[in-house]
Amino acid sequence: MDTQEKISQKITEIAQDNTSGSSELARRAALALLEILADICEQPLASVELLRSPVAIFAKGLLKAQPKMATLFNLVNQALLIINSHTVFGEAKASVEKYIYSFLAIVVGGGDSITQKFQPVINENSVVLVHSYSATVNKVLINIKNSGLSFEVFVTESRPMLEGRKTAQVLAAANIPVTFVVDSAVLFALQRSSIVLFGADAITKEGIVNKIGTTLIALAAQAQNKPCYVLADSTKFLPSSYRLTIEEIHAKEEIWPEASDSIVVLNRYFETTPLNFFTAVVHEYGALKIPEVKLHLTNLRGSSELCTEL
Repeated sequence: MDTQEKISQKITEIAQDNTSGSSELARRAALALLEILADICEQPLASVELLRSPVAIFAKGLLKAQPKMATLFNLVNQALLIINSHTVFGEAKASVEKYIYSFLAIVVGGGDSITQKFQPVINENSVVLVHSYSATVNKVLINIKNSGLSFEVFVTESRPMLEGRKTAQVLAAANIPVTFVVDSAVLFALQRSSIVLFGADAITKEGIVNKIGTTLIALAAQAQNKPCYVLADSTKFLPSSYRLTIEEIHAKEEIWPEASDSIVVLNRYFETTPLNFFTAVVHEYGALKIPEVKLHLTNLRGSSELCTEL
């Protein structure tokens, strides 16, 4: 199998994966990129173009297959930035491979690092409100529970796909007291909570991209003077030069299969919530207050192959 065939195969495999979370897809994409690099052998007088072209093809195909995942963008964007900063083939390849291994360490172990940074925020007998499903949030809460701290959690159902049920099951299996509530009862849960936690699909200058309902909960938390944190590793931050695609409408059958054609059934999965609705974003390097988040975002760069500078 030549390099082009391998690229097509890896992209197809990732495109067809509709069940894995962003961390698992990122792990698979990183391993695929390592395989592709391994197939590219240095030749006499080889230029970095020998690396740039296949990596750019993989990057564009990957983002077309999974356009909503900031983590995948950051994997391939940084790889291209590294390649573009070198003029020697061997140095460029070694630097990209080194980066991929550091990327994998963040994706696989980021939750543990975030726990260390976030744990002082949770007090004994805290009541935590969680919306939707986030592997990072779940891992942090389970780690804190295993450290000996006692707390309880409210979990929203998170319609239409009801991934809150998975969150509730995961946390309950870790012996964390869980109360599961329908989305319309979130104010009841919020009034009895001391802190609100969200994951993130992406962090952009426009706001936090996350499951529908995030904005309403964050706004209500702000009105109730409840701290509202986003737990997400550094691979979720996006430069302003990259336009993230957010799906707008999904099948009405997921909400109301019997609805007549004269009724418009609005079924959205994601929304962008303004940064100022949150207290801070906690990643593996520490907690960033919102002005710090905005500053960090302005310093991010996009590769010329994937982004249009604005």
